[in-house]
Amino acid sequence: LGLKLDWESDILPMANHYAGRQSEVPLEAMNVVVVRASTAVGSQLTDVFSRLGARVLAVDASANYLATVKASAPSIDTMKVDFTDLVSVAKVAADISDSFSHIDVLINCVNDYSRDSGETRQGYDKHFGGNFLSEFLLTTKLLEPLNQSSRGTLVQLQSMAHILVDGSDLKVDESTNQPFLSVPGEVNSLLAYSNSALTSSLHIQHLSQTQKQLTVRSITSTPFIPAMSARAVLASVLNGGGETDDARRSLTESVHSSLKRAKQKLGVFKDRFIAPGEFANPFEDGELLDNLMVWSEESVSPYWWTKLEPAAPITVDIILQETTSSWVSNSGLAAASDGASDYEASEYDAFYASSIATMVSVGSMSLLRQLMPSRYGHA
Repeated sequence: LGLKLDWESDILPMANHYAGRQSEVPLEAMNVVVVRASTAVGSQLTDVFSRLGARVLAVDASANYLATVKASAPSIDTMKVDFTDLVSVAKVAADISDSFSHIDVLINCVNDYSRDSGETRQGYDKHFGGNFLSEFLLTTKLLEPLNQSSRGTLVQLQSMAHILVDGSDLKVDESTNQPFLSVPGEVNSLLAYSNSALTSSLHIQHLSQTQKQLTVRSITSTPFIPAMSARAVLASVLNGGGETDDARRSLTESVHSSLKRAKQKLGVFKDRFIAPGEFANPFEDGELLDNLMVWSEESVSPYWWTKLEPAAPITVDIILQETTSSWVSNSGLAAASDGASDYEASEYDAFYASSIATMVSVGSMSLLRQLMPSRYGHA
């Protein structure tokens, strides 16, 4: 709607108050990572934090956007990522950890709604895998550098689409051992996007409960007024604002109540959007949250590896010794590498070999059997 941030009387004074000094660049000691930086809110935040003196890293899937940013603001670092490929996400997370001794602020911007359907590189629904699982993996891998900051802050921008669903499609199906939503083609794009937004909301709720040493903030994005959302993020970082779990639950309940009344009176909204009977608030469903987080951790575990860039071919047993010796005993390490130690990876395949090593080390042999034929044509 054309609203702009008020730099002189709002943004700069707020940053000076946070830094405890008067300066045109009060945040020059801060490291900020903006994920999905090409979004309307993300691009504003990238620019504002850079103008305030922070070292900013813009992470995005658009090479054209990143090139434009680099040309207009050479001080801003950029990294390209494919959110539909967990291998790409894990590599970028490793590169970020290598580039920053600590991260003061990590901002996950909300992904815009798209009617595009399809699946990710790993075979998940595109909205679920590209929006949620990639974010889950990237955020969790960056918790360590966030914890290296004395003022580590994680900000999650939320889409209001999460209020359209009640979480029933996120429950893990015992027959497939994965959420119904994660299967490509099972639901339409709006339903898939809404559920992926809910998974992100549940994830940030989980992090707010488990990462007590970090400041974890949730901001509901206002899609038509990006300046308002950007200002809310800045306030959450610099002034300690942000939405609480209780506020989000209250919003969800009130909107669901209104939608259910509309459904009853007008016959609009399918049952897949608004569950019949009494409303079940997904933010109150501890079992749903626990099961979703456990399943997500298991799903991204094959990509939980340390970045390796060898100069020569590397074998799985070497990778095991490099990356997992602290996880398993020596005897368990030797047993795990049996049958896999003759696998050699070229320098090009080092990241993939690291993924295999991690799966072997944690005993995920079923995953290994599934993955090897699809990648190399042999068991």
